[in-house]
Amino acid sequence: MRIHLFTSAGEPGDTAHAFAEAQHPEHRWRRLLLDTPEKRAAWEAEPRHADLIISFLNPYILPAADLEATGGRAYNVHPSTPEYPGNDSPFFAAWDGRFVAGATLHRMEPRVDSGEIYDVCERPTDPTGGVVELRVVSRQLALGILLRNLRGIVEDTLVPNGQRWALANKRTRADFLEMCRIDPSIDEADLDRRLTAFYHPGNRTRPYVELHGRRFVYEPTAGR
Repeated sequence: MRIHLFTSAGEPGDTAHAFAEAQHPEHRWRRLLLDTPEKRAAWEAEPRHADLIISFLNPYILPAADLEATGGRAYNVHPSTPEYPGNDSPFFAAWDGRFVAGATLHRMEPRVDSGEIYDVCERPTDPTGGVVELRVVSRQLALGILLRNLRGIVEDTLVPNGQRWALANKRTRADFLEMCRIDPSIDEADLDRRLTAFYHPGNRTRPYVELHGRRFVYEPTAGR
């Protein structure tokens, strides 16, 4: 069986790939990192077919034709609970004051984060750790949920658990970018809340203000 494993670069994608190949060496695994426009264009230009697709912390939205070609055998690990479908989920959970890390294993459909759910895990985090801790723990839980369900994924024995997506909370990348744009008139309490939820030192996109055609990107100072 040909299995395409779409991941992000580095950990925990490295661990997921190594474990998958070690546990199921009878199958043909191919790891794909489509984290740049060039890689995506090259992938889309080549002929391809997979019997099974697994998307794990993968930034690339797969074409519907690729999902359909598997006959419904395409699965994703979403790094949040079903309460927060869509993009940048930990940031919006932090914005709502919901410091509960999570991971959701579900079937992939052309519409992002809409397929039936097979497994969910959650863990409360310390609010003082902000979105940084929330995101780290969510990624750890994502790896855990993939590893404990890998055999069921490969052997096609998963059973839906009956949970549903909170589609009213679904966010897009555009929503995240808008929350990073800070109005200069914002009061201090609202600014603190916004920074707690949307500032992450590892993110290329950070909160900013625009003044007179210039963009000023937030960088924390000592003690703040």
